[in-house]
Amino acid sequence: MSGARDTWTGVALVMISTAIFGSIPAVVTFLRDDMPLVDVLTYRGLLAGAMLFALSMLVDRVRRGRARPVLRSYRWRRRNAGLIVGVLLYAPQLMLFYTAFDYIETSLAVALGYIYPTIVLFLVAIRGGRLPSPRELGLAFMALAGIVALTNPVSGAMVDGIGIVLVFVAAVFYALYVVVAGDLVADLPPLRVGGQVSVGVGLATAGYGMLSGTLGLPTAASAWLMLLVQAGMLTAAVATYYLGLVRLGASTTSLIDCAQPLFAVVVGSWLLAEQLVALQFIGLALVTLSVALTTALAHRRLAMPFADPP
Repeated sequence: MSGARDTWTGVALVMISTAIFGSIPAVVTFLRDDMPLVDVLTYRGLLAGAMLFALSMLVDRVRRGRARPVLRSYRWRRRNAGLIVGVLLYAPQLMLFYTAFDYIETSLAVALGYIYPTIVLFLVAIRGGRLPSPRELGLAFMALAGIVALTNPVSGAMVDGIGIVLVFVAAVFYALYVVVAGDLVADLPPLRVGGQVSVGVGLATAGYGMLSGTLGLPTAASAWLMLLVQAGMLTAAVATYYLGLVRLGASTTSLIDCAQPLFAVVVGSWLLAEQLVALQFIGLALVTLSVALTTALAHRRLAMPFADPP
């Protein structure tokens, strides 16, 4: 009985995480107002990183009464792998992904971004010195068919080529992040890694903002409230994701997480009056099915799920 209860608790936790991550792109666009993207990603990343580090320390105290000593045996590069990949891979992915919202709807961007598992399969095959298997090629063609349906001008939807390119390049960066981070952070505390990635994003975007002269300091209380809400959503999403993961296992968790595009469509329609046409819904279904089957074929545990790009 307790096992069944634990399973249902895990499902509920992952569904909460999936709903939050799927909602964040539309929520960010809705709340952002005129705040520059560099400011949003910088301060949200730093705030979310602080929250995740605090939560990680709390979890360590509850479970062990002290911080994990195993971290001391790792070299600096290994202990801070999340920070490194956050700066070099996750931050560029976020900038590209969120910039795409200026050209295409958030729900379409999330759906297109889910091409990344197919890219991961090909990267893993290339790194292993082998050709993609027939099943992998079949899943790639399924995802490609979904993308054609999502972006087909014949559907009557408004689709901007610049936005599509930005999302695809973001998906490539994220796929690289998955492959690299999967090796570096597999046995490190996930909340700590999430905090490092978020701080890495904040530092990278802050550096870009200072070099380009676009970084500002919000002065309105409403702006900081908006940033705190976003950081809190991200922290809650990451925490519930990993609480569900330990109850369900990697494969089941990732299959549930495939529902993110559906939440993106619902929240985008509610907050931003976005609307996909019938052919795009078919494309969304194909992409989601491709992701689910790809996950079942070869799952890799992620340090941070994609559709939020934190």
